[in-house]
Amino acid sequence: MTGLGPGMDFSVLAPDKLGTKPSAAVLPHAIRLLDEMNGEGLLKGAIDCDSLFLDEHTGGGTMALLNARNDWFPQLKGVFTYASHTGASTMLGYPPQTVLPIQGDVPVLLLGGTEDGVIASSAKRYGGGEGDPVSTIQRTLELASPNSNHPHHMVILDGANHFSIVDKVDTTMARNFLDRAEKWDANSGRSFILQLIHAFLTEYGLATGDGGFMRCLSNGKDNVSEHRQIVPVVGDAISQVCK
Repeated sequence: MTGLGPGMDFSVLAPDKLGTKPSAAVLPHAIRLLDEMNGEGLLKGAIDCDSLFLDEHTGGGTMALLNARNDWFPQLKGVFTYASHTGASTMLGYPPQTVLPIQGDVPVLLLGGTEDGVIASSAKRYGGGEGDPVSTIQRTLELASPNSNHPHHMVILDGANHFSIVDKVDTTMARNFLDRAEKWDANSGRSFILQLIHAFLTEYGLATGDGGFMRCLSNGKDNVSEHRQIVPVVGDAISQVCK
């Protein structure tokens, strides 16, 4: 998915248009392409097109969070993002500090880092002050997903920055100069990110219900600065701060 490019329809992100149709205009075409690939060729029969997850980084993750609706895309089973949030730009007409609702009702994993200089430097776009790498991600969990029927997790990684999920950093993005230096072992940190995503996909994609995601978190607790989750209960939701 493309966060800031031709795959994004800004016109339906305005306050009076939000939620009326997908803002990730490329997504229907991508799903159709997966169906075609699953129907013939080398990947014939290899893709479970009825069990898809959206995953993305930075602005693309915002698009994933705003488009994970089963009434638009019934194939979707969940969404996971890195360095993403649903803070609304004041340039689109939203009041300062607005957090948009996560669209849809699927399991969600929000990943972020304590050294994310890009989010910290971009806070003014959303009506906030500079310097905080994680508060908008925290507010996305707390304000944008209070009534979900599925678990929503936020994991802040201790020492990770905006680009810790990638290797090597793509310097053509023209944002990496804003980032802070990593304060963790990059190789083992990325390995933990992959383990965490795999555990999330296994538990919520395959519906194993075996607690593998929480075990993975526990095993990698030295990499975790904070874990919060919103757990659905009958008629309400409970927010838990785990670390």
